[in-house]
Amino acid sequence: MNRNKWIYLGKSLAILAVIPALIHAHSAGPDAGKSGAPGESTCNEAGCHVGTALNGGGGSVQITAAGGSSYTPGVTQRISVKVSDPAQKRWGFQLTARLASDSKARAGILKPTDDATLVLCTTATLLEVTCTSAPTLQYIEHSLQGSIITATGAGNTFSFDWTPPATASGDIILYAAGNAANGNTIETGDHIYTTTLRLSPAASGPPLSTGPVKILPQVAFGDGWYTALYFTNTSSAPISFAVNFIGDDGTPLSIPSVGGSSKTVNLAASGSDIIEATNVGSLKQGYASIALPTEVLAYGVFRSSTPGLASQEAVVPLSSATSIGSTLIWDDTGLVTAVAIVNPSATDTTVAISVKDSAGALIGTTTVSLAAKKKTAIALSGLSGLSGMTGKRGSADFAVAGGNVSVLGLRFNNTAFTSIPTTER
Repeated sequence: MNRNKWIYLGKSLAILAVIPALIHAHSAGPDAGKSGAPGESTCNEAGCHVGTALNGGGGSVQITAAGGSSYTPGVTQRISVKVSDPAQKRWGFQLTARLASDSKARAGILKPTDDATLVLCTTATLLEVTCTSAPTLQYIEHSLQGSIITATGAGNTFSFDWTPPATASGDIILYAAGNAANGNTIETGDHIYTTTLRLSPAASGPPLSTGPVKILPQVAFGDGWYTALYFTNTSSAPISFAVNFIGDDGTPLSIPSVGGSSKTVNLAASGSDIIEATNVGSLKQGYASIALPTEVLAYGVFRSSTPGLASQEAVVPLSSATSIGSTLIWDDTGLVTAVAIVNPSATDTTVAISVKDSAGALIGTTTVSLAAKKKTAIALSGLSGLSGMTGKRGSADFAVAGGNVSVLGLRFNNTAFTSIPTTER
């Protein structure tokens, strides 16, 4: 083979090698700047997806927000993008959030909640860069895993979290472009749709309470578990306060049924309310931090559901976020004592645990190190040095030399369980 043929073959192979990469890139989402925001384009163009005129394919893309048409500054809410088309079977999207007063200014932070979406961050000129906590521009779009093929016309919905700016910033507009593709792995025959959703700052209610912070040391939902928080206002005036959900790792814990990782509870005079973390999806755990007004009564409820068995429930008291120690009574005679231990403070701490039997004799001691805002949950006898609890009864003391600790005890008898009250100091 002569040199020119080798060169031609080499170039052909190089081009062929690029084609799968381009297909993969389109499946994993478009380049940044394809959401249809003012001054930007969509993927309805050569080299991306072509088929019909923009919004001309007989389908649609819709944006819905957990907060309806409003947002509360700094409060995360769930956003969903639904792409539909009666003739198509593969789906994608891209969305960005901008200030209505300046379509070139990012509004808040977008965050995936599963592997079906991913985020892109860019400079003002759409040069993609590593995402930081305050990117210039940000987009969220379908991932390769999220670009699924369905039955023709089934459509697909993508969900993710959006945290608006910490202060009211006027109206905010979500811009989205949806791709309804035919699944032929090339750019032809696909339909692109665009839409927007305008969100306004929520009307202000009563000022948020700055009451003492209370902790529900365990929140579990999914894989058979459900958690609820009940509140009632004993005063004759409306009252509002914030509830924040934190994961075991100290980061915000998004609750699908809440639409985010926090919620403002607004109680009418003598009114009541409930927050539910419903039994959906895989197991997720964390705790709740509540700026609870003194006029509000509250408690938690855990429910465990196992197929073929009656559901089990336990009422759970709240703990203080400012205690430096806690004591509980345990019984491991055919039972299992579990504890949830939270460090609600802003500094790392070490929890010293001392366990005694019913005669007051020391069974063992151990320590649990917890970074700021983190939590652990474990069978008490499973901690190093405490295996001697098995088959006995007694008391357990939890103490910190710095920071704070919140403790919840739970007693299990096979699938039945109940909470164990603690005395704090």
